[in-house]
Amino acid sequence: MLRCLLKLAVPALWMLPCAAAQPELVLAGGALGICSSMSVRQCQAPVRSSLADGRTGSRYRVDDNRISAATDPILWRESADFARPAMSVLLVAMKESFGNRSVEESDVRAYMESHCIESKVGGIERVRTCRRGDPVPWKLLLDDEQATVLSAIQEFDASGDGERRRERVNLTGSVDAAGVDILKAFRAASAARADGRPRIAFVTASGVDNFDAVDFYQAALSGLDAEVSWWPIDAALHAAVFKGEGCADLEHTRRLHLKLPARDRVYPDLVQEYERFCSEPDALASLPDQVDGIFFAGGDQWRMRRAFFDAADQPNPALQTLRRAFQQGRLAIGGTSAGMAVQSAASMLSNGESAMALEGPALRMPPTAFGCTRAGRCERGVPEQALTVWPAGGLGLVPGMLFDTHFSERAREIRLMRVLSDSGLGLAAGADEASALLIRLDEGAIQLSALGRSGVWLFQPAESADASDCLQARAHYLVPGRLFNWQDDKLMPAPEGTDDFDAQSNTGHATGRVGKSGSALDDGAMRAAVQALRPGRTTSLSAGKDRQVTLSADSSSEHWRSPNGLIGRTNLAITLRSSRSTACPK
Repeated sequence: MLRCLLKLAVPALWMLPCAAAQPELVLAGGALGICSSMSVRQCQAPVRSSLADGRTGSRYRVDDNRISAATDPILWRESADFARPAMSVLLVAMKESFGNRSVEESDVRAYMESHCIESKVGGIERVRTCRRGDPVPWKLLLDDEQATVLSAIQEFDASGDGERRRERVNLTGSVDAAGVDILKAFRAASAARADGRPRIAFVTASGVDNFDAVDFYQAALSGLDAEVSWWPIDAALHAAVFKGEGCADLEHTRRLHLKLPARDRVYPDLVQEYERFCSEPDALASLPDQVDGIFFAGGDQWRMRRAFFDAADQPNPALQTLRRAFQQGRLAIGGTSAGMAVQSAASMLSNGESAMALEGPALRMPPTAFGCTRAGRCERGVPEQALTVWPAGGLGLVPGMLFDTHFSERAREIRLMRVLSDSGLGLAAGADEASALLIRLDEGAIQLSALGRSGVWLFQPAESADASDCLQARAHYLVPGRLFNWQDDKLMPAPEGTDDFDAQSNTGHATGRVGKSGSALDDGAMRAAVQALRPGRTTSLSAGKDRQVTLSADSSSEHWRSPNGLIGRTNLAITLRSSRSTACPK
């Protein structure tokens, strides 16, 4: 880093490469709230008209070719027997109803949710409006099956010049600058490794349609004066390049591994880039060596993970390169939502609600299928909201750490306490929305600070053992304005004069609804309790029918106020216990 600074003053050093910096991550809890043509509610009113020519959503049209694409048997090989023939019948009827019109997603869903199939004598089927009590085929599909149908009938969105219409981004026009500042902090971490403008790549493999968010990240990161590229690795490209399935028919490979048809029709330019990486396998695996930072988009961390591990759960060459570049300090890592969660070491969280954590340990399995409750198709009796973890973890860039997201806003404190207790790890972090944890690995210590609208929870296992009806942890709620060191299982204020990550880490923004409730299972309740807690006091919240959470701050607890007025606190004792339990183990 010193060499990079000297280069500004000593021209003779301009041609020397910058020394590798300490490994850094900027991990956000999701909901960055950045202004774009797809999210105009996040835009200040004066700038909305400037985005009018940008992509605003997807449109759909039904014809024979698209019906054929939607009912390709390979897409339905794992589905219930009724699904494919039912969609064939409904799509034919929809074509007759809509004609050749281009319609919005809401039109497709409204039709599908209101039409049922009636079998007549002789096996003839007709489509009619559903009556009360009718099984609705569309609602009996899993979420990814519905997404498959929509992908198959999606239209190419042409702009006035015939080119593909792209999502437009206006960073400075965002109503809340917190999300933009998080991206700026990631850009700064990447720039610390660069000779000039930072080279940044981004990964969208967590998306149901990993092509959908490419324009957003391309525009948002380019708006920060960076050289930006898409790293299109996903489960299909992993199979084509690293499993030897080849590049001859990537449309088939995407249908097989992602249930994602017709991307060549909707995103022809992006498919060309995708195919280029397939034809240059060394480029796919070595990309982390060619850039200064990689940002992982939000979505589903299980989908993201599938892009980097083989069938034996071993890291593929791309992840091996990424880990090496990160550990050597040559690569900064950023991520939001699933892009944060996937960085976990052991026991990567994949799904589940805090209410399920009250019932016992998390299930060690992939997440249940989204939409299985609605469809009545949850397998092995495991409910959709079940708490699930993958014991082998995620990308594992920070040893011993577990990550969660959308934290206070979805009342995820209890679920993270449960998974941390089961995992044997030493530290867990849960980032609130539009908030981020900045991490720097520094010779046996981990430097930590918060950035953004709200804050980040840290949990460490309590010294006493947990019992079946008692769960304990030591917690810290970090807000912007302070820098800490995590070392020897203790969180300590960083020494005076410690180099902060970036000026952005001390900014704050007006917070939204903090939340107030008597139940720890309600959104924002635990964060509100921290804000109201007085030194030396204890507060209690209910947690389900017969459990209680107590939160206390003893004399070792420090507190400070962020620029936006939120209070940060360290060394809080949190206990979840049953009403039947008089005391937890000592």
